[in-house]
Amino acid sequence: GGSNNFYAGFITARTMASGNDNTVIGSSAMQNHINGDSNVVIGTKAMGTSIGLKKGNYNTAIGFETMFSNDTSFNTGVGYRALRNNFTGTKNTAIGIEALFSNTTSANTAIGFMAARSNTNGTDILAIGDSALYSNTLGTENIAIGSRSLKNNTTGDINIAIGKNALASNQLGSQNIAIGQDAMINMNLAGLSTNTANVAIGYQA
Repeated sequence: GGSNNFYAGFITARTMASGNDNTVIGSSAMQNHINGDSNVVIGTKAMGTSIGLKKGNYNTAIGFETMFSNDTSFNTGVGYRALRNNFTGTKNTAIGIEALFSNTTSANTAIGFMAARSNTNGTDILAIGDSALYSNTLGTENIAIGSRSLKNNTTGDINIAIGKNALASNQLGSQNIAIGQDAMINMNLAGLSTNTANVAIGYQA
């Protein structure tokens, strides 16, 4: 149903009852969506869960199983299984293999191989780089720029890590700023939430 739609692939958009301006290409892509407008979905099983009837508008999903579970709007996923488990989160951007793989919340940006892969409930996070914020689950308002920056952070909030391995071992500490390669790399190895409000600038600072 609908108008100005283009569908190509085995059981692609098979349940679509209404919807306009959608481009869907790939086997099983968007297979259980009943409505939605202005989606671009390219790849096998992209937005392609077979469980439950789905909907969503203004999404871009490119890659195998990218945004597989999506049932919402305003998300962008590019790369193998990027944003795969996102069900309710909106306004997310994930670019890279399994970036934001486990995400269920909103307003997150992850760019890089497995960036913010484990994030489930953290919001307003920015992860750029290989495995940046990889282990983050609940931490909010964190910024990680650089390979493995804030990699082990789980629930720490409002941290800024810029540089390769910056704050890589932090798990629970909040309100820390680390700028430079390996800055505060070993802080919080013991997983203490008391490591807060620290600033380190420079190589291995």
